[in-house]
Amino acid sequence: MTDSIIGKSFYVSLNQLDPADQARVNKFIPRFMENPANPGTSLERVTDAKDPKIWSARISRSLRAILHKDGGRAFLLFVGQHD
Repeated sequence: MTDSIIGKSFYVSLNQLDPADQARVNKFIPRFMENPANPGTSLERVTDAKDPKIWSARISRSLRAILHKDGGRAFLLFVGQHD
């Protein structure tokens, strides 16, 4: 289990998704909080980000969560379509 914080910007971006994608995200959140190292989340560092602590987590084929990961703490920042 990790210390996870969900930022306001995450909820703002979540509310812009269609209901089916919102449901996927709502299933992802507790699974991620329980075990962020689960292979299904496919955590990857965002290599072109200015901050090396910015990561991407897979929610579905087309959805990704963007987070700031620092040791055992994750701050969920944004959710949206993978491009």
